[in-house]
Amino acid sequence: MSDSCRKSPATPQPRSALHSAKPTTAKCRRRLAGIARSGVRVELVDIALIGTQIKANPALYGVANTGACPLSCIGNPALQNQYLFYFNGVHLTSLGFTIVGEYIVNRLNAPLTLPAQGDVGLSSAMGFASTLFGKLDTFREISLVSSEAPYAKAPIAAPVNPWSFYMLGNGAVSDRQATVASNSFNLESVGGTIGGEYRINNNAFVGGAFDYSNPKARFFNSAGTTEANSYQFGAYGAWTNAHFFAQARDVWLAELPKHPAWRCRHPYLESRWNELRCGRQDRVSV
Repeated sequence: MSDSCRKSPATPQPRSALHSAKPTTAKCRRRLAGIARSGVRVELVDIALIGTQIKANPALYGVANTGACPLSCIGNPALQNQYLFYFNGVHLTSLGFTIVGEYIVNRLNAPLTLPAQGDVGLSSAMGFASTLFGKLDTFREISLVSSEAPYAKAPIAAPVNPWSFYMLGNGAVSDRQATVASNSFNLESVGGTIGGEYRINNNAFVGGAFDYSNPKARFFNSAGTTEANSYQFGAYGAWTNAHFFAQARDVWLAELPKHPAWRCRHPYLESRWNELRCGRQDRVSV
């Protein structure tokens, strides 16, 4: 739905297609609001606002001149595409209609790109969370086996050096099919984690890690891309014995857009979450 719904045939129009008609625009919005409340998706395209944005920064839209082209542009597409209006100052050139058309397509597709942007952030968070929980669970299982080892005549001594360091690589690839709420897209992510741990005693340890990944989502049929740099910091620790355990984790995530395609702008994302797990455990002999 374009702003043409606010134009009255009985009202003289100015010699520019990009004009302001705020009173009738308000009436148009009220009418469309009633349709939208019934469950129909309505997009109101404000041509005047688009024109204002183009005039504010014409180079961003590839427009050399926001005025009307001279008469010599008739039959000269190369010259026409340097201007926003034809020589009559009312009708948009092919360049102008292309900009408006891309804006409308972008508006229609925008909600269908949100799931991909969410999955880009989620893929990084889940990968790092799996790494930290893997470290916590490994310590718990090793400690459980050590505490119940039948051949151990005495408690296992703590390591000579309580410090340890590690590096891990990670990656993920998946295809998501189109749904009523999302366009189809391909998701991939490559990154790595470095961290260190300190063994307090046989039953407890603490650690910290840093993770970087570069998640990307590419919509099928060349419909657009979104890409980000993801940085995560995590602190974790655990205590365990033969029958009980407790684990804690605190993670901070910052995800910055990495020059995404014009069709899909990936937002800056920052979040922090922590988690505590505890429970009872018993070794089962088979």
